[in-house]
Amino acid sequence: MKYKKEKLIPWTLLIILLATSTHAVTIDAKYFESTKTSAIVNEPIELSFIIENLEDLEKEIIITRDINYAMGESITSKEGAEIKKHMETDVWEPYLEYILTIGPKETKEITIEAIYEIIPTSGKIELPEIQVKDSSGELTITSSEKKYLE
Repeated sequence: MKYKKEKLIPWTLLIILLATSTHAVTIDAKYFESTKTSAIVNEPIELSFIIENLEDLEKEIIITRDINYAMGESITSKEGAEIKKHMETDVWEPYLEYILTIGPKETKEITIEAIYEIIPTSGKIELPEIQVKDSSGELTITSSEKKYLE
C-alpha cells in the first residue's frame, strides 16, 4: 500500500499542474472588426482592439502594442496606457503598455487614436501586433493576427 501512495502523489501533482497551466492560454486578442481600414497622412483615425477572457477566473494581464515608428505613427490612448521603450536595443523603439484586470468571461475594448506621417508606396500600413502577457510580463499568453490599413 505504501508503494502505491508514493506513486500516486507525484502523478496527482502532475495532473494538477497540467490542469492549471492550460488556463494561461484562454485569453484572446484581436483588432476589432469595425476598425477603420484606411489612413490618410496626418489625419487621426481610431483603432480598436479587443481582449477577451474566455475563463471563469479573473486575470491580471499586461497588454503591449509597438508603435509603428517607421511610419511616423503617433498614438494617443483613451484608456491611459504608458508609452515605454524596449530595452533590448539601443534604438528608441516605443510601445504602449496597459496593465489590466479582466474579469471572468469579460471582453474589454481598447481604443487608440493614431496619426501616420508616412504612408508607404505600397499603400499598406501593417498594424503592430498586440501582445497579451501574464502579470509578470514574462510569458506571452496570446497575440493578435496581423491587420493592415490601406
